[in-house]
Amino acid sequence: MEIETRRGDDLVNERGLSPPNVCKIDIGGAEYLEPEGLRETLSDPACCRIFCEIHTEKIREIGGSAKEAETLLQELGFELEYLGDRRANYFVEASQPNTDEGQ
Repeated sequence: MEIETRRGDDLVNERGLSPPNVCKIDIGGAEYLEPEGLRETLSDPACCRIFCEIHTEKIREIGGSAKEAETLLQELGFELEYLGDRRANYFVEASQPNTDEGQ
């Protein structure tokens, strides 16, 4: 099956969208690539929280690692908190350190 893909930053810029406050990433093993395509959007201070499901087996199958996904989020200034797991997948919440709990 052929699927058209686009960088998230391009989509946000072309449509003049505001950066999201919260972002959910669940892309079946390509989590280590997603922050690269959203680097500009996720770097905006308005984006203060990301929820991510990391598929450890699938990510290895396509040539990446869970550590790469975590490192990309940390390079963007997010602090990670482990939320739990399901089978070989695990969940993290990435938050900007200056984010108030009430937001």
